[in-house]
Amino acid sequence: MKEWIVVACRAEAKIFERDNKLQDLRWVETLTNKKGRHKERDFESDKPGRSYAKFSMVTSPHNLEGTNSHVETVAIHFAHTIGKILVAAYNEGRFKKAIILADPRFLGKIKREIKISARDEIFNFIAKSIEKASAEQIRSHIVSSVIK
Repeated sequence: MKEWIVVACRAEAKIFERDNKLQDLRWVETLTNKKGRHKERDFESDKPGRSYAKFSMVTSPHNLEGTNSHVETVAIHFAHTIGKILVAAYNEGRFKKAIILADPRFLGKIKREIKISARDEIFNFIAKSIEKASAEQIRSHIVSSVIK
């Protein structure tokens, strides 16, 4: 039974596979998000716009800002891409189970994007920020997290 292990952050997602629980990880694919490493200031050229609302006889200024920051929007789009790829790969029979490791905030975004009926039986979500870890370190994190 093939199992996929996905180690993700908002800038990159590494996909590994293994045939059984004891076998070493084999690299499958790396998804990159070039904008994922940017800071909020990299997206902004100036302050948000202003609007003037008139309440009775007084005019007061208001900042015009969106609900999500640019960094947050980029992370949501990348999580959507990861979720779409995982669902498609599962439907094609490329794996039977998957373990996804990501920092807690990004993991929640990925989890929301995986729209599959038996999601919790197929996917094991581990809140761990280890995107720079080696394959051996990833394997040891999986073993320690799944055994708990």
